[in-house]
Amino acid sequence: MDVSGLANAVRDGIDPQVTVPKSVTQRLSLPGDLGDLGAAGGDTLQPLAFTPSFPQPFFETIRDGALPWLIPGLSSFPDEAITVLGADTAVIEAILAGANHELSRELLWRGVPALHTATFFARFWDRRDATGNPLPDITSISAWPADSDLGSHAPAAVGELAVLVWHGELVRRFPHATIYAAPAVPVQSSTGASSRTIDLTQRIDPLFSGSLGGDPAFAGFPFTVQDAMGGPESPGKYFTVCTPPVDLKPGRTHHDRSTTRQPRQPRPPTRREQITAIITGQPPRDWSGHELAILLGVKPRNMLTQLGEWARLGFFTRTGFGTYALSTLAAKTPSTTAPDP
Repeated sequence: MDVSGLANAVRDGIDPQVTVPKSVTQRLSLPGDLGDLGAAGGDTLQPLAFTPSFPQPFFETIRDGALPWLIPGLSSFPDEAITVLGADTAVIEAILAGANHELSRELLWRGVPALHTATFFARFWDRRDATGNPLPDITSISAWPADSDLGSHAPAAVGELAVLVWHGELVRRFPHATIYAAPAVPVQSSTGASSRTIDLTQRIDPLFSGSLGGDPAFAGFPFTVQDAMGGPESPGKYFTVCTPPVDLKPGRTHHDRSTTRQPRQPRPPTRREQITAIITGQPPRDWSGHELAILLGVKPRNMLTQLGEWARLGFFTRTGFGTYALSTLAAKTPSTTAPDP
């Protein structure tokens, strides 16, 4: 008898990692890969864990509290000024790595069944692709080599950035102005002097934009600060700000201002004007509020209340209990008061 082989067969037959999944799968009908709980590779019976992901740009989360550390000297940035800053990818990765580490510790402390090696925050800027989908600023932190340096974990599509910051009346008056960049092109004047002009056929839209918590605004562009400033090999970049069209009157656009105003429709006569027309269209006599209410189709109480107020203002004269006549002054002098309801 093969005692060793028999021992191995008995051991395999009572191994819970084999028998328990097999017993469970015989009782359940699960779709897809879930049906093969006994497949090799990994503990298929481990506690379920989820990976929360926060698509919001992390800059917006820390902007109000950490702005002086992100952009030193911003508080002394002069009014009516503009500058170009370089985005330090090492600092951005350090911020995101620290945020992911602290959230992982918090989830572990609270006993949340989360995958603690996951990357919860991957976006620092509000960067998007051509279809509007959000783009990450770092790759998965669990895939970072142990000997790698901060600033070297950006996705392949993410390059160096130049961040334009401007502050002034233009931002306050037009907070939704459109800004873009365009390359400068060297030109020669008729006198031989060299200068530069803008090439609007190669417009470069910002990758992201936003506010710095107040008047200063910013926009990030896919080139370096040196590319924006220019040098011997490149004439640099121009930045263009387009203000939105003014809020014109309805029916007009900023392309066609020749639209003529439509004539105002005549307003219907007021109730006092209707009563005046009834009284003046009949021989002079006293009118009761009840019969005027019937002619106008209103409640007698409301009619008597209005007649009393108009008599106090001098438009009618009270001739008896609930009876009124048109005042001589009201009959001869046109009314200059606001229309009655």
